[in-house]
Amino acid sequence: MLFTDNDLSFPPWALDTLALAALDMKLDIIGCTYCLKTPPYVVACRPKDNAAQFDVDSISEVDRIPTGFMLIRLAALERLEQPYFTYEPLQETGYTTVGTEDYPFCDKFRAAGGSIWLHAPLSFYLTHWDGGRGIQLTREPPYHREVFGIPVYRDV
Repeated sequence: MLFTDNDLSFPPWALDTLALAALDMKLDIIGCTYCLKTPPYVVACRPKDNAAQFDVDSISEVDRIPTGFMLIRLAALERLEQPYFTYEPLQETGYTTVGTEDYPFCDKFRAAGGSIWLHAPLSFYLTHWDGGRGIQLTREPPYHREVFGIPVYRDV
């Protein structure tokens, strides 16, 4: 099952890339991350065990990723009680309260013995749109860029 948010765009080969990684590595859940589209442009991911960062050049296990571009093996849902998704307000360190169903789903799946995998290299090809403006991850500080080349400010 593929989840995609209607405010994300990705290249035509991205789904094949994600599916091949899931098949090759026998993963139940794999997805990408992206920046939130409003300041402070936080990268929507929680690395494994609250590590300070994740490896941007590999597929690695993480604690949480958004469901905006996520592939889930249907058998993985059999581990969970319904409802699979619930909306919960979350407080992320240093930022305002954000409500989501993404992170509680990841927490629920991990509590049931599953693992969540981030395809970091593919994440750099996603664009998170806010009207006519898109935000992408980049490997250079400030680690995101506006698609139309206008610099975006980020507190670091």
